[in-house]
Amino acid sequence: MGTVPARTAQNSQVSGRPSPLYRLNIYFSHYSAARGRLWPAERKREIRGYAKFTGLKTYNKQLKTLLAIGGWNEGSTRFSPLVADEERRAELVHDVVRFLRQNHFDGLDLDWEYPAFRDGGKPRDRENYALLVQELRAEFDREAAKTGRPRLLLTMAVPAGIEYIDKGYDIPKLNR
Repeated sequence: MGTVPARTAQNSQVSGRPSPLYRLNIYFSHYSAARGRLWPAERKREIRGYAKFTGLKTYNKQLKTLLAIGGWNEGSTRFSPLVADEERRAELVHDVVRFLRQNHFDGLDLDWEYPAFRDGGKPRDRENYALLVQELRAEFDREAAKTGRPRLLLTMAVPAGIEYIDKGYDIPKLNR
């Protein structure tokens, strides 16, 4: 896997030929916890960047491009209230599919660092995060069955430390 690091208006270039890579993540899209919606920070620039990024698939037909949300700078401040509300989760799930397809991504990478920890984390994050993942997977399955398109991929960044895993990740539910 390769990644395109966090970008600013000054360093939003995507270039090169990713021939040896299978999957690339582009970091990061923004999302609204209040509305459960994804949006690019700088709409015109990022939409062009998304097109260049997903266009790398012309050099490697097996390449999969994923959009990531979250990241170290996000902490739990936005994620925690979002996943705690069933209606907001449903809005986000629906919007994720629309956004990924509209921008030609092959999937989503969840990079919440870390549920139940850091800046605004809540004890229920563990359960609510698992619900979000299950709901995303179910919607990805439904959308693929309905449209005949390949199912969107779903990946996540998970910490190596057992204390973070035990407190924030319901591994049996996440593996379903």
